[in-house]
Amino acid sequence: MRILLVGAGGVGSAMAAIGARRDFFELMVVADYSAEKAARAVSSLDERFVAAQLDAASAHDVARLCRARRITHVVNAVDPRFVMPIFNGAFAAGADYLDLAMSLSDARRGVMLGGLYFAVVLFGWPIILMSLLGLLETIASLRARSAARRPPPTPTR
Repeated sequence: MRILLVGAGGVGSAMAAIGARRDFFELMVVADYSAEKAARAVSSLDERFVAAQLDAASAHDVARLCRARRITHVVNAVDPRFVMPIFNGAFAAGADYLDLAMSLSDARRGVMLGGLYFAVVLFGWPIILMSLLGLLETIASLRARSAARRPPPTPTR
């Protein structure tokens, strides 16, 4: 297992320190926007830990780092506003994703990352393509309008 831990703040640093006492992984890349903070987080840990600078707002940068280090699992330990770029970067690189908080990932459209992730796992790329094209939102909107126009069912005895 090769882990990319995004975020070298309090939570990320604590996870790295706990990870140092475990042997289930080969590599843990601790990445942060601040290269210095990432370096501090791994400075007292063993050779399995390396630091990296990463802009978590860029899915492209996340995917590139995952590919360069052959990352198999991405752990998100940063602010929820970075959930989607980190998730998308991990997905593009073929890495599994773990979020420390299943947060509302797209507040504008009300898309929960958990729902998106499970849709991808169950239905694959077609669900992603439809989502990217906005078709899911359109279909849901049309169904809601249609349901609103229908008269309520007549009770039967």
